[in-house]
Amino acid sequence: MPNEQLWKYLNLTEEKFLNKNFGLFYSNQPIDFHQETIAYRLHSFCYYFINLKFPNYIQANHRNGMESLIWNHYYSQAYTLRTQKPEFHCISSEFLNKDRIQISFQLNADQGFEAYKWVSYSDGKIISVGIDEYQTGKPTSIVKYHPSIQNCIQSKTRDTNRNGIPDIWYTYENCTLISHKEDFNENGNIERKCNYDQNGNITFCEGIGEKNLQLAKQYEEQEDWIESIRYYYRLIEDYNSEFKVKSRHICEPNYKILQFQYNLLNYAVLDEQYNELKSNPYCKNELKKSQIFIGIINLYSLGKLSLGVDQLEDANKSYKEERGWDSIEINLALSYGYLNLKQYPSCLSSLQKIAGRPFNQKGRFFYNYYFGSCKLGNKQFQEALPSFRIALDSSKDSKEKSIVLYKLGLLYLSSPSHYDKILSEKYFQSALKLNPELLPAIENSQKEHRDLQEFSNKP
Repeated sequence: MPNEQLWKYLNLTEEKFLNKNFGLFYSNQPIDFHQETIAYRLHSFCYYFINLKFPNYIQANHRNGMESLIWNHYYSQAYTLRTQKPEFHCISSEFLNKDRIQISFQLNADQGFEAYKWVSYSDGKIISVGIDEYQTGKPTSIVKYHPSIQNCIQSKTRDTNRNGIPDIWYTYENCTLISHKEDFNENGNIERKCNYDQNGNITFCEGIGEKNLQLAKQYEEQEDWIESIRYYYRLIEDYNSEFKVKSRHICEPNYKILQFQYNLLNYAVLDEQYNELKSNPYCKNELKKSQIFIGIINLYSLGKLSLGVDQLEDANKSYKEERGWDSIEINLALSYGYLNLKQYPSCLSSLQKIAGRPFNQKGRFFYNYYFGSCKLGNKQFQEALPSFRIALDSSKDSKEKSIVLYKLGLLYLSSPSHYDKILSEKYFQSALKLNPELLPAIENSQKEHRDLQEFSNKP
């Protein structure tokens, strides 16, 4: 991650959690970034954050032992944060025999870093773990451990409706999961209960939709997609009759239906299932899993350029939220879409997001081909020329080379500053030798040029 970008994310995080009144970190961006600079900043943020949110855990050594904490804990994290994974961990103390808390933060590209995991320790043992599974800003899954037996879970709850009230309870005996129960709509009735074996596998479930769920899975294992789809639809009807509104329970069935329709090559109906996922606030994970391949199908297979571009923009946003940077593959696909929509500034914007990234040979070709083509479409002829030459050198495929040669011929035909009829004709002929199918495109380009010249010469 570029240092300047990291600094920006840390600013966003401090503004959100600490408020500018703290004043300590709002200095100008440093000229030179050092690992120590980021380590000190992480330490300072963590001290104020824990003091604000969990004051009972603050230890004197968090300030008095600043040097030890920075070098033993935050220095290594600063390196990881910059080079590997965009996340870090705040700790209230480095001493394992103290009661302490560790809060983990991961990057949300639009909001800065967000807390997603809270781990409490007592006498060196974990006593509770809270995880924010749905980016709500607070734990939605809480696991409590036995105070004297290492790694022994006593209880677990989950808040899948994201309203602060548990709706799934897991029961343990002798540190082993034996059952869980669910109150789907939090009306006090248990709608589903499942038992587990000694290995943590579900042995038996009873409740709403269970029969149709088992049949859907049975046909899925047999790869009978049509029958599995039928029973997943019935399962959705079961859940809808209970909830009356969209719930988390229909996310997985909708995603399965989308997958199986794809397996059956029923591309025309995929958008319906995709929209079901998109309109359900609980289906964020399933939506992420489907965004890329739905966008690719609409873009390349069905020619729904605008729709495919919108879906891939969503996919790139999700990718960036998860990893902290833009996807090369998605942005190359976006460049293709915007190029064919003749939205050249958007095409160039997508390419700019991945400029300087390490490409393989195929990626290098497409990056430079799209860059040159969109610069050409934007009438930036001078900047298009070197990109086309790099693209030409980056490919051994005759069809790819022929298209670049065609674009070079078009550039020398269209550019006032580079106009060269002989050179343009030479590139067109070279393109035709490799790919005779380009003849209609070349003839059309030459005709458009002649028509433009005739129009320009009229008084």
